[in-house]
Amino acid sequence: MASGAAQKAAIDQAVKAARAQMLVYGNEQAGAVQVLLQHIANAIKLELLSLQDGGRDVLPGQIPTLRAFLSGQADQLLQQYRGIVYAALPESARLGAAGILPLTGSGISVDAMVTQTMAWLTSFRAADGLQLSDRLWRVASSAQTELRSVIENGIVRGQSSYQAALEYIQQGKPVPAVLDLSMQARRAAKLAEKAEALLVNPDGDVLYAAHRVVRTEMNRAYVESNVASLAQHPDVIGIRYLLSPLHPKTDICDLYARANLYGLGPGVYPPSELPYPAHPNTLCTIEAVFIDEVTDADRAGKQTAFEWLATQPADMHAGVLGGQKKAAAFAAGQLHESELLAPWSQISARLGIAA
Repeated sequence: MASGAAQKAAIDQAVKAARAQMLVYGNEQAGAVQVLLQHIANAIKLELLSLQDGGRDVLPGQIPTLRAFLSGQADQLLQQYRGIVYAALPESARLGAAGILPLTGSGISVDAMVTQTMAWLTSFRAADGLQLSDRLWRVASSAQTELRSVIENGIVRGQSSYQAALEYIQQGKPVPAVLDLSMQARRAAKLAEKAEALLVNPDGDVLYAAHRVVRTEMNRAYVESNVASLAQHPDVIGIRYLLSPLHPKTDICDLYARANLYGLGPGVYPPSELPYPAHPNTLCTIEAVFIDEVTDADRAGKQTAFEWLATQPADMHAGVLGGQKKAAAFAAGQLHESELLAPWSQISARLGIAA
């Protein structure tokens, strides 16, 4: 039988390989989401062009037709987006388990781990109270709301400018350039351009939200399966939370990666207590910790989150706690340990002060 060091090396290598595969797969699924949104944008463009008044403009009378069309496109978006996500989750769970389980000697099959992970994931409710199905619906619903706003506002603005321009013409006055430009807002091509930018612009809300949900849920499936697989090894006592070299700024991940909350060493958690992922789009990673890696100093150094935070520079507090007001409450001794992740509105209500 391989030595403990050899087993750990093999598992560490398997975790790194799985993570690399997961990054590639995640990018592929993000690309599929972008293709879907581009398809929706193309359909909207064709519909707008078909509704032109014989010239280039879409008139207010077409708004009810557009609303019905956008509702149908939102339904299609939800259906196809759900299909992408629900196909990606089992594969993400499989990537998390496939390279690990054979090294643990547990006898649990990869298929069984995937099934277990999916059962947990579809019933999981995050701190915001939302389940997976809620998040998917919210992406499609928000897209529909934003599309309606940008298209209808463009039509109304263009129509209003057209009416104002008519008044100038009737008075024999030249139409101001600003009105002439504003009238273009109702042009089908212009409306289609704005709809496409709304849906597929990497800096826009819709694509960002769609990518965030699919990446976060895939990562959740991967990590849940990965950690559950690592926990099958009899010598794995914990999972270490590792900050990415690309970690952009101080946040709750700094606490999770550095505090010794369980007496297993800085950033090490029992598998069932791992707070990962701490937030959407996290860049942090994990690794297995074997029982012989935990020292007496680790066990003696167990601390609470606030005990660790009190040892850190004051300029870190706001980043870890999520805001200057929470940091000030912490410094004043007004924050309860249970409020580490609580929103300021909840804390301010307890303190009886304005949010």
